[in-house]
Amino acid sequence: MKEGLLCAVSLLLLVRFSVPQNVICYEHIDKNKGECMGILADDVSEEDCCRNINYGFKRDHTGSCEACHVAEWSEWTPWSSCTVPCLEGVKQRRRACYGKGECPDASKTETIQTAPCIEKTCCPVSGGWSVWLGWSACSVTCGKGSKTRKRICNNPLPACDGSCEGSGTDVDQCEVTTHCPTHGNWDSWQSWSQCFGTCKDEAGHQVPIQTRQRTCSNPPPSVNPPGNPCVGPAEEQRQCNWLPFCPVNGNWGPWGAWSDCSVTCGVGRQTRNRACNNPAPCHNGQPCPGSSILYKSCTVKTNCPVDGKWTEWSGWSECDRPGKNIHCKKYAGQQRRTRICTGRDYGGNPCNGLIMESRQA
Repeated sequence: MKEGLLCAVSLLLLVRFSVPQNVICYEHIDKNKGECMGILADDVSEEDCCRNINYGFKRDHTGSCEACHVAEWSEWTPWSSCTVPCLEGVKQRRRACYGKGECPDASKTETIQTAPCIEKTCCPVSGGWSVWLGWSACSVTCGKGSKTRKRICNNPLPACDGSCEGSGTDVDQCEVTTHCPTHGNWDSWQSWSQCFGTCKDEAGHQVPIQTRQRTCSNPPPSVNPPGNPCVGPAEEQRQCNWLPFCPVNGNWGPWGAWSDCSVTCGVGRQTRNRACNNPAPCHNGQPCPGSSILYKSCTVKTNCPVDGKWTEWSGWSECDRPGKNIHCKKYAGQQRRTRICTGRDYGGNPCNGLIMESRQA
């Protein structure tokens, strides 16, 4: 009896731990940031998700992004800014390894590159100001105004985009004792009169008018000496063109059929749509509530084609030439190097280019 119970428990544990854990499947990986993007499904097997090697997955929502393809190096990031604004500094760029397993030559290949840089061949040198020039005439012919004086940044001249510290212009107040006339200025417009009605018929043949007024009193023009009157009209009219047509709220039409799966291999999406046309919203009527499109995940249990990828070039062979001794400068020889197209599967495209290169030496 006891042995039978232990056997049943062991069988349950074996079944429990043999069930693979489902993953969250994504359709794109940002290789510069190592982030999964564009969730496709949140409860599929790793095998189904990785039928397309361009996909990525997470084992839970807080986990790191893992790539479906074989490990490969990302592109180099753009070069960083130079460490100094002038003279010689350094700049850096980086790359990372993403995918299953290790990248080729992971222990030998660098992930950070550093290079010298020069933003400017010289550093800015400040200049010095000349003495102040004379004051300008007062800016007004009556009342209070301002006068200015200037100085020049040439004692000495700045070098390499340098400048003088401070302002090249000085401003001071001045006053002319002549009494100034006061010119008229409009006060604020009064409120618009009320339009009649809150909406108009769709034909819009009759558009209400509204008016508003203002007075030349802020300030009024002086009499002695005479000031200028206000420029422009004291009254405005406008049509109430902004009044809306009476609104018609929208209502959804029926849902359409589900689309075909968006992919021919692995995990994709299906969609179906409906139109807000039963009736369509009109004249600021309320739009249809909710979404016009529905999504659901779909799985095509076919592995996606994997295109071949070239390995790194082998080293150049020793220089040779059939029937000739090329260990002297009299005869030219040839060197060769090769590479291999690997990883092609499920009807993917072969590698593009030559399998061997040669050069004269």
